[in-house]
Amino acid sequence: MRLGITSDCIHFKTPSGAVATDTHIFLRQIEALAGYFESVTICCPFIEMPQGLSYSVYQNKKISFMPSPAVGGKNFGDKIKLLQTIPAWLRLFRQLDGLSDIVYQRFPNNLNIPGFFYFYFKRKKVFATFTGSWDKDPVASFSTRFQKFLLQHFFKGPVWVYTNEKKLKANIFSGFSPSYSVKEWEEEGKNAEKKIVDLLQRNQRELRMVSAGTLCDRKNHLFILKTCVMLKSEEIPFSLAIAGAGERMEEYKTFIAENGLSDSVELKGSMHYNDLRQLYRECDYVVQSPISEGYGKVPIEGYFHGLIPILSSASILAQYITDNGNRGFVFDLADKDSLFNVLKYVYEGLSAERKIEMIRDGRSFVKTLTIDEWAYNYITEIRKYYPSIVQDN
Repeated sequence: MRLGITSDCIHFKTPSGAVATDTHIFLRQIEALAGYFESVTICCPFIEMPQGLSYSVYQNKKISFMPSPAVGGKNFGDKIKLLQTIPAWLRLFRQLDGLSDIVYQRFPNNLNIPGFFYFYFKRKKVFATFTGSWDKDPVASFSTRFQKFLLQHFFKGPVWVYTNEKKLKANIFSGFSPSYSVKEWEEEGKNAEKKIVDLLQRNQRELRMVSAGTLCDRKNHLFILKTCVMLKSEEIPFSLAIAGAGERMEEYKTFIAENGLSDSVELKGSMHYNDLRQLYRECDYVVQSPISEGYGKVPIEGYFHGLIPILSSASILAQYITDNGNRGFVFDLADKDSLFNVLKYVYEGLSAERKIEMIRDGRSFVKTLTIDEWAYNYITEIRKYYPSIVQDN
């Protein structure tokens, strides 16, 4: 059967004409799903190829693309452009309908608001992922809340969400967003054991930390940087690598320089998936401080490499990911000293034996959170709703 996908994930063409995206995980997930379908058509925005951006190129020949306009923004003019784009989107949805037997809609985004209504009234077979927080999210926009409402009350197919809730509707499932395969989990086994040996030999004389994500207000890296000032003041040795690019890059560069952190903190910029894997191997702790997070991909990736996560409580699934503090740590953004206190304890009070337990527990935890398992889980539930809609992989 044929799969259609509607997404706001930005794509572009390389000089050689290949299709690429800087959202590496999206590409890997879609290529895994493609194994179950005859063809996959992705309706998504295309832009001119940005400079200095790490990207991944599609390899699966089953996948083709239907470029949509790249629109969006917060000011009034941007909203007008969105409304003007709706007729073009509807034409694309009509084409996608003809090229697919089932449509995968990835919410929340502006494209899928008219997309929801188009395929709803067409009575199209559909399934969806909601990548925002399904639980109460104080910073969610009206648009995001509206799309959640539509999925809760009117969506006809299965929906996967990131949630702590135990009671969900029959067609709504708690899900995860994978980065790695089973093969990659196995590959990292030796590296994780080397990390344990290295940890014992060094006896933790430095906090080697990594954080990853777009440099924006929501990811809130400034909280971590302010904590680094405290670590320096207390003469606790540390290093921090921040992987990602974004609107706050220059602000963070200035903060690092003004506070004398240049020897300990490095802004790595946009990194390819493989380079990020190497960075994980060089660190011991993943530190994330978002003011809102649906699903923490970064700490899950860290577990694969034997890292211990230290997460803000605003990460909706922080307690689930850390098993309520048994394989990681959670701090409170409302307390400016909270992350510092956790890091000081990790440096001064956490035994090597306990760290090793956490590393091995984390590795065991993520063994089932792979792309292979994710794709199989989706296909299993889709078959229940639409028998014979997909073939065996």
